[in-house]
Amino acid sequence: MNVAFGISLTGLEVAQRRLEASANNVANINTPAFKASEVVGVALPTGGVRADVRPTNDPASYAPGGNGGTILQSNTDPVREMVARTTAITSYRANVSTMRREDEAERSLLDVKA
Repeated sequence: MNVAFGISLTGLEVAQRRLEASANNVANINTPAFKASEVVGVALPTGGVRADVRPTNDPASYAPGGNGGTILQSNTDPVREMVARTTAITSYRANVSTMRREDEAERSLLDVKA
């Protein structure tokens, strides 16, 4: 596997983790005290990226609960999740496009050599 292909593959993996984390956050938006997570791409010294999943720093809010108490709500932000999904999908498309271009370049090179 060539370097460009390998780097794009790691980008696809990070995009996949972003989609998974966002889906989990949205699925738990009504779960009391749920801490949303985010995915951060960390550059690797050999090229490419690694996905680090960590809790967001967004503060949770309190809602009125039974018997006059309060309930800690989820800190999931729907707008942030839409941005995360859009970013992941765009990243996915860019990495797939890079992989296709690399494949086309290799095929052209092989055609020239043949």
